[in-house]
Amino acid sequence: MPIDLYQLTGSSPCRTVRLAAAAIGVDLNLKNVDLKAGEHLKSEFIKYQLVVTGVTPEQAKYDKMNDVLSFLDKFLEGENYVAGKTLTLADLALVVTISNYQVENSKYSNILRWFAKIQAEAPKYNEVEGIGIKAFRDLVENARKKK
Repeated sequence: MPIDLYQLTGSSPCRTVRLAAAAIGVDLNLKNVDLKAGEHLKSEFIKYQLVVTGVTPEQAKYDKMNDVLSFLDKFLEGENYVAGKTLTLADLALVVTISNYQVENSKYSNILRWFAKIQAEAPKYNEVEGIGIKAFRDLVENARKKK
């Protein structure tokens, strides 16, 4: 029996849940939530009082982001995974965040190596991320237009 996942397709946490579910063989019944229409403010959502906030790439300070990426790159030196010797939820959570930032700088060679490995190993990665990253970019673009 599938589990209901109320989601915003472009949301990194939602994409993480989808990748994790695929990795452990859990079927999900995806239910899109329209934030513009205020669906997330309905009583059935408010009762859980779960609020997920994020920072868009343009809001992040580039120097801080470079510090974080440098740390992660050093951390991944000689490692195939973020935590342990096999693919874990930590890798799935981080891979969707890294994909949001489109890390392409060869300065981060360990991140790029790890990123390619996780993309290849994570079940349904292309299916979940293909739709998810497009929705995330559309969300960012719409936010830019409103400014």
